Amino acid sequence: MNPIPASTGHLVVKSNALRPSAFFPSSGNIEKTEKAVYESLGLIWAKLRGQI
Repeated sequence: MNPIPASTGHLVVKSNALRPSAFFPSSGNIEKTEKAVYESLGLIWAKLRGQI
C-alpha cells in the first residue's frame, strides 16, 4: 500500500464585515492554527523519513 497523506475537515466561512474582534485571536482560530502546525510537522517528519 502507498497511502497519500491528505488533510481533512476544511472549514470555509465567508464574512465581509470587519469587526474589532477580528484583530484578536479566538479559541477557534487558535485551534485551527494548532491543526495547521501539526499537519506541517507531520509532513516534514514524513519527508525526513523518506516516506514522501
